[in-house]
Amino acid sequence: MKPLPTIPLDRLLLRLFCLNDAKAVQQSGKVMTKLGMKYEGTLRQHAKKWGKYEDLVYYGLLKEEYLSMK
Repeated sequence: MKPLPTIPLDRLLLRLFCLNDAKAVQQSGKVMTKLGMKYEGTLRQHAKKWGKYEDLVYYGLLKEEYLSMK
């Protein structure tokens, strides 16, 4: 696995727009899980995009978790 760049953070948090495409969300989630990130939750109909409310799916990685992967 390629190491992340050195940045002074304690937590990395990524979010996905669901875009009503369950397969794409599932595939993106698999990528994030392979990178060591943990599923943190879903905010249902949280953001409006192109006139429609979409779910946001969050994945996170703590500094300690990243350092333990090295």
